[in-house]
Amino acid sequence: MSYIYSAYGLQISTELVLPELTAAPDTAGSIDITIRLGSLQDDDQATDRGNYFLGSVANVGTFLVKQGREIVIDLEPGVDQSVLRAILLGPILCILLRQRKLLVLHASSIAVNGMAVAFMAASGQGKSTLAEAFHTHGYPILTDDVLALQVDPAPPLVLPSYPQIKLWPDAAVSMGHVVEDLPFLHIQTEKRSHRLGQGFASQALPLKRIYVLDQGATHGIEPMTAQTGFAELVRNSRVIGLLTHPNFQQTHFHQCAQLLKQVSICRLIRFRSLAALPDLIRLLEQDFASLSINVHGTEMHSAEMHSAEMHSAEMHENSPMTISEVPSTLCPS
Repeated sequence: MSYIYSAYGLQISTELVLPELTAAPDTAGSIDITIRLGSLQDDDQATDRGNYFLGSVANVGTFLVKQGREIVIDLEPGVDQSVLRAILLGPILCILLRQRKLLVLHASSIAVNGMAVAFMAASGQGKSTLAEAFHTHGYPILTDDVLALQVDPAPPLVLPSYPQIKLWPDAAVSMGHVVEDLPFLHIQTEKRSHRLGQGFASQALPLKRIYVLDQGATHGIEPMTAQTGFAELVRNSRVIGLLTHPNFQQTHFHQCAQLLKQVSICRLIRFRSLAALPDLIRLLEQDFASLSINVHGTEMHSAEMHSAEMHSAEMHENSPMTISEVPSTLCPS
């Protein structure tokens, strides 16, 4: 039996039940992605770390992702379905989105007056909590944790993912949730899943500003140089340590540079406290007011680009290929 879902503007046909995704009618259109179970024991084609990616997760299974259209999963016996879904909807889907020529960032995004803003940072830095706080103030969610961008043609568009926000129990309580009413994200974490009944933006929106999350004694917003902004985009790109084919690296650097020309990027310094969130929201709402003005990005000079590319390549050469939210590692075959 196959189930039809939609995510990131794509129609997905899958043999797996994926309750996190939005169900789509069979008449929704042509299928963009197929996810199926199958044996990969006889697959002797080595991964090219690009459009043909073959990798495994210990005690979970082997995954084949190819041409941005198909995912084949060869499961180990007795795998918990919640862990499988966390891996599938995390790094595996990120690989497929990259194969479809999308820039995929470690960020959450909300809708603001017909535009998108993003909060970008590594895991555990408060992206989801901040997005949830804005959701409680009436701002629709576009995506949580995995931000897929269509960079070309301009303007860059944020593709809506699926209506879920990941929350630690203390954050969930501070937002008015009863923790026991929220399902666990999976069996290996205390994080909970807030599946949105409303307040999810289902249409792609142009990205206007990226806030890179940082910490400090007080709240503040600071501009970034082009070189620093480029390095942050690369640092917070998803599965960059897995897709190392030269064509993918070149495309990735080009997309980051193009994004900088069209979107402003700044550093959001926060005093990390749930009690301080109301003040942070007020600060950001004041900053959002400037988005109605034509916002320009920053173009990098060739020397800056070369320096940033070298720094980024060194930064990710030996980066661990760990799966966010899952204590496992995806290893290319």
